[in-house]
Amino acid sequence: CTLKLFNEYQASGKIADSSEALLGFCQILETIFHNGFVQNQTSFYGMKKMDVHNWMFAIAAHNTANFAYKSCVGEIQNYKSVRTGLGKFRLLMRYCLKRKCLHVPLESLVSPYGSEDDLFKKSLQISSNRTEIFYRKNSIIGDEILSAILLSVLLQCNKINFQLQLDNVAFLDSTWQLPEMVKLEVVPCKNLGMSISFSDDKAVIVHIKPNSVASEFAEISAGDVLANLNGIEINSSCKGRLNTILHSSKGRPINLVIIKAFHKESQNIFPPIKAILQNLQIGVDKIIRNAQHIENGGSRYRFFLADVLFLHRLICSDVSISKNTKIGYRATYLGFIDVGDNGSVKQIEEAVKRRLFISKEVLEEPVIFEVGEMCIKVFNLESNDIILKHSYMQISSCGSPPNKPNYVAYIAGDENCDTASKFTCYIFYVKDIDDASTVLQSIGTYRYIA
Repeated sequence: CTLKLFNEYQASGKIADSSEALLGFCQILETIFHNGFVQNQTSFYGMKKMDVHNWMFAIAAHNTANFAYKSCVGEIQNYKSVRTGLGKFRLLMRYCLKRKCLHVPLESLVSPYGSEDDLFKKSLQISSNRTEIFYRKNSIIGDEILSAILLSVLLQCNKINFQLQLDNVAFLDSTWQLPEMVKLEVVPCKNLGMSISFSDDKAVIVHIKPNSVASEFAEISAGDVLANLNGIEINSSCKGRLNTILHSSKGRPINLVIIKAFHKESQNIFPPIKAILQNLQIGVDKIIRNAQHIENGGSRYRFFLADVLFLHRLICSDVSISKNTKIGYRATYLGFIDVGDNGSVKQIEEAVKRRLFISKEVLEEPVIFEVGEMCIKVFNLESNDIILKHSYMQISSCGSPPNKPNYVAYIAGDENCDTASKFTCYIFYVKDIDDASTVLQSIGTYRYIA
C-alpha cells in the first residue's frame, strides 16, 4: 500500500482524499494497530478498559520532543462530532499523515526507555516494556522484528505530500470513506429557508423553501447534512438553538459547511447518510434524480425543474393557476376534530379515523400548506385566503396514522400548548408521500426550535 502511495505521489505530486491508494493504506493501518491490542489495562485504580487512541493520546501528554504530534492530538480533542474511539483514531491518523508524524506513536512504544519514558510509564501505571503491555506478542506491533519493519515503513510516509481535508470529520465514526464537503458563505439574513431534522446526531436538511436564500445555492439540496454553522459543529445538542446560532452573526456573512448526500464518484447516496435518510423516511431515489439533474444542467436547471414540477401539479388539478400565488405543499383540507384537553400525538390516529367515518358530503377543500419560520399557514387554493394559522407555540404534536402516510395532521391548542385547555386536530390529505413526510419533518423541527 505504501508503494502504491509513492507511485501515485510521483505521478501527481500529492495525495488527496480521493486517492484509492490512501483508502486502502488507512484501512490496513487501522487493522494493524487494532490487531492484538489488549483493551483491559491494569492501573492504580484496578482494571481499566482502553481504546487504541487512549495510549496514543497519553504519549502526546508527555512527549515534548515532537511538537507536530502534540499539536495533532490537541486539535483532535476539540472535535465534538467525532465521538467514538475508532473515529478519534482515524482522525489522528489523517492528521499525522498531513503533519508528517505518523511514526511518532509507534516509535514511542518500541524505542528504549529514557527519562521522559519513565514519566509516561508512571502516568499509565505500568512497570514493564510498553509494547508487551498494549499488544500481544503474536501481533505485528507486539513482535519486536515486525514492529521495527513497520516503523521504517511509516517513516517513509513522511516523504509524501498529503493534502487532506482535516475538517471533513462528520462520518469518521462509521467509515474511512469521505463524503463530498461544501463550504459556503451566505449573505447576512434572518432566515436561510431550510427545515432541519435530527437523526443519529446529524442535522439533515429535509426541505428548502422556494425563493429563500438557501434555494439560491445549487450546492444545497434536501437530504444533505448541515455539519457546521458559523463555526459551530451541528449535532443533536444544537436542537432548539439553530436560530440563535444563525443570528449570532448578525450583519455579517453566514458560514455553512454542508455534507452532500449525493456522492458524485459512485453516482449514489453516501452510505452512512442513506441510512439516516431512510430513518427519516426521506425518498432516496428522489434525491438521486435531483442531484443528477443539477449535475447535468447546473443551478438554473434546478430552479427551472422545481418550478415546472410545481406548475405541473397545479395544471393537473381542476384549479386555475392564475388564481394562486402561494408556494408550498399542495394538499386537501379534510376538516378538524376536537380532541379535548389532551394534545398528545396518540390522539392523531383516532382523530383521522373519526374524520374518515364522517359523511362524504363534508367539504374537502384544496389548499396550499405553507410551513413558515414562525407559524403554519393554510391557504385556499382558489382565493388565496388564509384558512388556518397556528404558531409553533400552539402546536402540541403532528403525525400520520401508521398505515395511512398520506394523511397528515397536527394538533393545536386554543392558546400556547403548555397552557391550553382545549385541543383540536387539523387533518389533511397529501397525495405525494414524500411531501407528506417533509411537511411533518418541517413542523416537528420548527415546533422544537420554538
